[in-house]
Amino acid sequence: MTRGSYVRVFDGDRLLSSYEVQLLLASIGQPRDDELPAETYATELLDPEAVNLFCARLRQTRPNFADLDNFGVLRRSRVIINHERSDYVDCRP
Repeated sequence: MTRGSYVRVFDGDRLLSSYEVQLLLASIGQPRDDELPAETYATELLDPEAVNLFCARLRQTRPNFADLDNFGVLRRSRVIINHERSDYVDCRP
């Protein structure tokens, strides 16, 4: 793959370097950086009114959220997560 990958340029094709090919391979797929837990947070920092509005909207628009309490909605929507590192806040009730 590193010797047969080209990029189209103005008047022809240019062979990609192995570094460029590796960059392309590393960037395949949807980025998941936003799923990483915040370094310092607590569920108490969430605005209760915003949480209630967010959860109510999800319960109305998505059937799989209808029977969940606020904590369940926040977990299923990945607003709060558990993490294996002990320095992260455990957000279970």
